[in-house]
Amino acid sequence: MDIEIRKSISRKINTGQYENIVITCELQGNASVENDMDLQKLQREITDKLIKDYKLTEMSVLEELDLSEKKAFMESPSQNENNVKLALTPEQESELFG
Repeated sequence: MDIEIRKSISRKINTGQYENIVITCELQGNASVENDMDLQKLQREITDKLIKDYKLTEMSVLEELDLSEKKAFMESPSQNENNVKLALTPEQESELFG
């Protein structure tokens, strides 16, 4: 059977107060598969390629915009009136949020 597959990853990154960028990568293509196992294998391959493309694209965009060394800030709710703010490097943010 002939199928069309389209997958995308989109991520909104806070680069400063009231400042965000959105990075989106998309892959699409047509393929012929014989059965569900072939389809699942093809979907995994496309997902893997998309993830690799997204990682490279994000790294390139952040470097080009001179944002690769900036830290993301995440507010952590606390029981008292003071909010704790955690400064995360891009690597720590990636580990936490994927």
